[in-house]
Amino acid sequence: MPQAGPFEHGQNPLPLAQREARTLVRVAWENSENAEYFYGFVSGYAKAVFSFGAAERVILASQELLENALKYSLMMKEITYELSTTMTDICVVVRNATISSRIEMLRAHLARIQENPERTYTSELERSMSPSGRRAMLGLARICHEANMVLRAAVDGANLSISASCRR
Repeated sequence: MPQAGPFEHGQNPLPLAQREARTLVRVAWENSENAEYFYGFVSGYAKAVFSFGAAERVILASQELLENALKYSLMMKEITYELSTTMTDICVVVRNATISSRIEMLRAHLARIQENPERTYTSELERSMSPSGRRAMLGLARICHEANMVLRAAVDGANLSISASCRR
């Protein structure tokens, strides 16, 4: 059943205009250990293809989404990364398989971010510097607050797709 807000079930996480996007990079890994080298490639590629501001946004979103996929995916399942553009937008999508409790945690976190991106960013930043032992969930808040990108998520069974998009 479709949910209100940025979280969708069994639907493409991209807005219609971006579904007609031109794919620039699409990579899939059999397991998370093979994905770590990719950060440097994304950084260099984005700097070569986009303006400075757009490149920095793509790099931040790519790193945070890939880091989350590496941390929260089922280890022996495929992780995919896709960078695409339209005439007006840039979109980064990371797909991975995970467990339902992590999907519920993500759903709640995205709702907090959508409700108040700045407050969520500030509270997660404070939590990341606190010795409380509670894990901060700063990455997605950084994508919205620092990179000013829109997050969307879609679930199809145990497969999770998260997209971060912005204007070129």
